[in-house]
Amino acid sequence: MKKKCLIISILFSLCITFMLSQVYATDATNTQNVLEDIATIQDTETQQTENEEVEWQASDLVAFSENVTVDKVIDGNAFVMGNTVRITGEIGGDLFVLANELIVEPTAVIYSSIFACANTINFQGACYDIYASCANFTMEEEAFISRDLKIMSDVCNLNGMINRNIYGVINTINMADTTVINGDVQYTSSTEQSLVTENIKGEVKYTPVKEVTKSIADYIIDLVSSILFTLVIALFILFLAPKFSEKLTNMKIKDIGIALGVAILAIFITFIAFIALLCTGFTANIGMLLLGIMLLLFIISAPIGYVIIGKLIAKKIKWEGKGKELGMIVLVSIAAWALYYIPIFGSLLMIVITLLGLGSLVTQILPSKEK
Repeated sequence: MKKKCLIISILFSLCITFMLSQVYATDATNTQNVLEDIATIQDTETQQTENEEVEWQASDLVAFSENVTVDKVIDGNAFVMGNTVRITGEIGGDLFVLANELIVEPTAVIYSSIFACANTINFQGACYDIYASCANFTMEEEAFISRDLKIMSDVCNLNGMINRNIYGVINTINMADTTVINGDVQYTSSTEQSLVTENIKGEVKYTPVKEVTKSIADYIIDLVSSILFTLVIALFILFLAPKFSEKLTNMKIKDIGIALGVAILAIFITFIAFIALLCTGFTANIGMLLLGIMLLLFIISAPIGYVIIGKLIAKKIKWEGKGKELGMIVLVSIAAWALYYIPIFGSLLMIVITLLGLGSLVTQILPSKEK
């Protein structure tokens, strides 16, 4: 079961990790102060650009491209995905970003929170909260976070002002003398960081990373649970879905390639549909249902991949009969479980097996013309 969860998390956890983070409530006075902070910054930017014409968009923004620049005033939320995403305008709601590089310019003001998953983030503007997962995060000297920074990052460079707290899992923290943190700093890291404590008005709490070691019993339980879960799926396919079982037995190299392509396409379409449904508001529940269905399919996709490989091997070596097929499927699941613990190769193998199972399942679900 742990391997199924890992595959799911590879594709989805970075997008939702910080959306599910704990929200710290503020009283009315603090909220008013936050509004005044942002308003002050906005007044300054308005004075600087009072002679420039600003384009307004009175709705949510959805943008997907190689390079995306948001230079409008968005009266709503912004959902953006691209290689390089640059924010220079204003966003009245939340900003959701999935990118290789996110750049928030000094002119940018996000009146609510930023939820970002990127390789590098360069933040120079102003916002309420930041929820970020990235390799490298840089907050420039002119930057301002009116509430909290919640981050998972390898390197975090802090130069601006954070009006409240920092919560993070951070390997390296570089804190400049100009940095001002008006709240607490709570971080988890492999080593304790050297911080400019006189610029931190709250408490500093360091939590070392704990190394998790598995006992032999843990490995045995993991293997047994994997075998049992695979057996349940295999028995269902062999005895209750004979047409699907026969189709898997007769798969060829071409069919395997198609299955992998269908799986990747299904993931992409599901993600786009989820974002689109989320943007419309009243169909957000449908989007969550769609995402839940995809997650369920992912959970059962790896065992289906084992079934495919087991049946193809049994056919190749002429192991006829459901009993022998079932035995081969179990052997494949054991081999995959063992290979999974090989660094990099094991994870890639599990991804391919899961995509194979997912693509075959989606192909089976979709209507097809009978020849």
